[in-house]
Amino acid sequence: MPAKVEVEDRYELATRRDKDAPLRRRWLRLLVPIPLKPLAASGVVAGAVALLAVVACGSSQEALNIEGVGEIEGPVAVYGKREPTESGSEDRYSVFAIDLETGRGWDIWDTTAEHIGIWPAGVRLVVWSPDSLAIHSVSLDGESAVPLHPGGALAPFVSFDGSKIAFAVVGSPSDEPDRIIVLDVQSGDEILRVEADDPRVDADAVGSDEQWALEVSRWSVDGSALLVWRTGGGSFIVTLDGEVHEIPDERDIPLSLLSPDLGYGTEARRLFSAGAESLAVVELATGRDLLTLTAEDGSRIWHAYGPASGKYLYATAPLGVGSDARRDLLVWHLADLDTGNTTVVSISDEKLQAEWEWTWWLQEGGWFLSPMAQCLYRHRDLDICADLIEVSQEALEFLYKDQERQERSDSIRRTDFIGFVWLD
Repeated sequence: MPAKVEVEDRYELATRRDKDAPLRRRWLRLLVPIPLKPLAASGVVAGAVALLAVVACGSSQEALNIEGVGEIEGPVAVYGKREPTESGSEDRYSVFAIDLETGRGWDIWDTTAEHIGIWPAGVRLVVWSPDSLAIHSVSLDGESAVPLHPGGALAPFVSFDGSKIAFAVVGSPSDEPDRIIVLDVQSGDEILRVEADDPRVDADAVGSDEQWALEVSRWSVDGSALLVWRTGGGSFIVTLDGEVHEIPDERDIPLSLLSPDLGYGTEARRLFSAGAESLAVVELATGRDLLTLTAEDGSRIWHAYGPASGKYLYATAPLGVGSDARRDLLVWHLADLDTGNTTVVSISDEKLQAEWEWTWWLQEGGWFLSPMAQCLYRHRDLDICADLIEVSQEALEFLYKDQERQERSDSIRRTDFIGFVWLD
């Protein structure tokens, strides 16, 4: 069982975090540096402890009792670790957790496999085995494992709120069509089934061992729709109501310019290569253009985000300066989707940053199943989430701090940070 991170260790951890604060968040691919808000409280208990107080503030935090561990308060960081078995012929993969408030750790799941897929889902975990292709819902204490799908599930995706899971199932060799299935994580009930031979989907009905006909690419942020890839080229959106919305082949709409809710796409020819003269915001359900934005004479559009909350954010720069233009050369605009009115805005405005950093992060290449995405879905604050991830990484380092240097390095290398479970 993981060792407890003692209180004095957390104080030391907090002090170190304050000292290293200017070095944080280098790895975040943001267009502008967002100043790190000071989270430390005065006195001895600072940094990590103050951060957890900020996270818990205003939430209906509920404690959970883990047998042999005691009461935990959350947030909980979940990890997976690969270790060779004694025979050396195969790996053992174990899942464990650390309560970031109390420092208590415990084991959750253990299997002999090189790797398994794990995602937080409410106060439970979804566990997928690439060997059996089965999916289970596992309680946070590891005492309950409920089968959600017996086998054949490929590349599953859990929705941002953890309530649903979507995955592909290959029909061959039974000659059934390949399909996408969506299940409720808590009940196991089927919510949606989309088959490859549906005429609206227009994919090869049955894939092969190397390539299946349909594959889930990601969820919409609100969990109401899926982006699905199909053989034969192209992707489409399917809503939980069963509606299928095409991403038109004739329109130059990259998947990176789909809105977080999967309701809109942006056509912006040459945006990433030479800058776009104009862009069109397309409603995917109807295929109609909702908004057309044009760069001023002598400039090009280089950055585009949204729509989000009825607004669209984009930046222009003088012709010839390129996508890496200095920030002082970029002119940022905020367009209203309903009226078409456009306003020049300051990208340094803290209110604007707070409203857009979630969309920035996703459309700048943020991984939708990452711990950062899980945290941003809940908090919409890059500062808090970057710090929470750092607390989780440092808690792991303290877990291994009594090991010899090489053993500690190997343990950290073999451990994956899976994500957060929020106890409210």
